[in-house]
Amino acid sequence: MDPLISAIVPFYNVEEFFDDCLRTISRQTYDRFECLLVDDGSPDGSALIAQQWAERDSRFKIITQENKGLGAARNTGTDAAAGDYLMYLDSDDLIAPRAFEQLVTSLEQSGSDFAAAHIWRLPLTRPIEPSSAHAEPFGERRQRTSIREIPLLMRDRMAWNKLWRRSFWEDGEFAWPEMKFEDFPVTMRAHLEAEAVDTLPDPIYVWRERPVGQSISGQGKDLSNVQDRVKAAFMVLDTVDELATPEVRELVHSHLIDVDLREVMGSLVHADAEHQPAIEQLAHELAQRVDPAGVGLARPELQRAYQAARENDTKTLLEISRKRAGLGHPPRSKADLARRAPSALAERAQKLAAKASTHRPRAGRLVDSRLSLGEMVYRVEIPLNERARERAEVSATLGGQEMKVKSQITPTGLICDLSIDTLPVATKGGFQPLEIDVKAGPLHYGGHVTATGDQLAGLHRAGYWVQGKVTHGRFGVERKRRVVLIEQVRLSGTDLLLHLSVPSGTLVIEQPWPSTGVEVQVHDHRAVIHLDQVIPSDPADNPHTDIASRRLQLRTLTGDEPIRLASKGIRANVCGRDVELLGALDGTAFLAHRPRKS
Repeated sequence: MDPLISAIVPFYNVEEFFDDCLRTISRQTYDRFECLLVDDGSPDGSALIAQQWAERDSRFKIITQENKGLGAARNTGTDAAAGDYLMYLDSDDLIAPRAFEQLVTSLEQSGSDFAAAHIWRLPLTRPIEPSSAHAEPFGERRQRTSIREIPLLMRDRMAWNKLWRRSFWEDGEFAWPEMKFEDFPVTMRAHLEAEAVDTLPDPIYVWRERPVGQSISGQGKDLSNVQDRVKAAFMVLDTVDELATPEVRELVHSHLIDVDLREVMGSLVHADAEHQPAIEQLAHELAQRVDPAGVGLARPELQRAYQAARENDTKTLLEISRKRAGLGHPPRSKADLARRAPSALAERAQKLAAKASTHRPRAGRLVDSRLSLGEMVYRVEIPLNERARERAEVSATLGGQEMKVKSQITPTGLICDLSIDTLPVATKGGFQPLEIDVKAGPLHYGGHVTATGDQLAGLHRAGYWVQGKVTHGRFGVERKRRVVLIEQVRLSGTDLLLHLSVPSGTLVIEQPWPSTGVEVQVHDHRAVIHLDQVIPSDPADNPHTDIASRRLQLRTLTGDEPIRLASKGIRANVCGRDVELLGALDGTAFLAHRPRKS
C-alpha cells in the first residue's frame, strides 16, 4: 500500500539521540507512512543507525547527500517523498505514538492546508514540560481555523509539529531556505497564506534541548548563527508587513524583541571579543527594522534593550544583556559607587523596617484530614520558635467561617485540629480558603495552609460534593455539583474491581482523540476493568516518560462526566507495567500506567 504520510528526517551528528527518535516513529499507531532518512554527510555513527532501521523496517529509506545543512536536507527529502502529506522531524527529538494518527485524521476530516499540534519541551536541567508558548494557541482542538482567528498562532514558528498537505506545499512553491533558523520564515508565510489550518491540543512532539554547541539554537557564540537569525527575522518581517493583520503584525514585531533580540543579546555577552562589534551592529539592524509602534507587547526590560539597540547605545545594550545573563554589571567607578550609596542605604533601611514588622505571614502545613460526626477536621502543623509556641493562641477560618481549634505543642511548633460543620461549607459556593491566625504576645502570625495532592479529600453534603483544593499555593475547599464516586478499589489478578456510588451505567476509560473510550458496564454498583485487555492496546502519550494517563468518566445522557476517587487508590504491576488508579488534585480518578521500575 502506498504511503499517505512522508516523514522526512535529516540527520547529522546525532548518534546519541538518533535511535530513540526512530524508535518513536516506528511505534506510530498509524502505519501508512514512509520515513525518509536524509544523511546530510554525517561523519559519526548516525548512518549506521539509519542503515539498521532501514534493514529491519521497510518503511525507513535512506537518502545520502553531501553536507549542505538542515534546510537543503529537508528539500532533498521533499523531492523524494511519495506521500500526500509531508512531515519534517528533527533527528534528536521524539514523537508521540498517536501523532501521525491525530494529524492525518484531522486533515482528512477538515480538508485544511495543514495541521499543527501542541508540544513538550525537554530542558537540560528540568523535567519534561508542555511548551508555555504553545499553550494558548493550542488550547483546544479546532478545524478550519487560521491565524486571522487565532493571532497567537504567530508563536507557532517550528517546522516539526505540523503535517502539511502536499498540494498546499507545492502550490505555494514552499521550500526551506538553506540557512539556520529557516523554520520561522516558512511557517509564518504558511500561516498567513493558508485558507484553513487545524490545531490539536494534545502534545505530539518532544523538543529536546541540547548542550550549547550541539544544536543550531544553542550555538550562540557563532557569529554566523546570529547573522542567520537576523536574516530570518527580516524574512519574517517582509512577509508579515505585506500579508498580516494589524494585530498579528504587532504580535510578531513584539515577539521578535522578546525572542530574537533576546537571543542576539545572549550571543553578545558570550561571543568572542572580536565578534562583539558585529553582533552589536546586527542588534542595531534588527531594531531598526522592527516598528517602534509595534513593540508594546514585549517585556519592558527588552523594550529598553530594543530602544538602546535602535539608538546604537551599545553601552546600555551590553549592561542589560549582562544583567539578563546573570553576569552583573561591569566594575563601577568610585564616582558611580558614591552616587549609589544613598539609595543603597535607603533600600537597606526599608528591608530592616519590614523585618521588624509585628505582623509576619506564615504558612501552616496540612498533615491530615478526616470526617468526624458531620464535621470536617483538618490537622495543621504550624512552625514556631520555642518562645512563641509556649504562649501562642490560634484561631482559624474556612471561607470566613470560624473553626473550632484544639492545639498541642510540639518540639517544632504547634499541631492544631481545626474542625467545622460540613453543612454551612456545602451551602456556600466558590473556593473557601483555610486561613490561620496565631498571636503570641506582641507577635502576630497570620497565614494560609499548604497541602499535597493526596490530602485533598472530599465528601457529599446537602446534595453537593465538597472537595479539598489548592489554588495559588493555598489550601481550601470548593463546592461542586454532586458527582459519581469510586468508593472502594480492589485488584484481583489482572482485574481492577471498583465499587461506585451509582447502581448502574457505563464507565468510560477516556482515550486520546480520535480513539473512542473503553467502555465498562456498571452493575449493582460494581465495575470490572480487565487490565490485561486495556493496557497492551493503549500506547503511552509521552514518548519520553512512556506514561499513559486515562481519565475515568461515567457516560450520561448529556455527555461523559468525571468520576472522583473517594477511597485510597491502588498500584500494582500488571502486563509488565506499573499500573495505578489515583486521584488528581481535584479528586478526578485516573488510570495510569508506566514502565516498571527496576
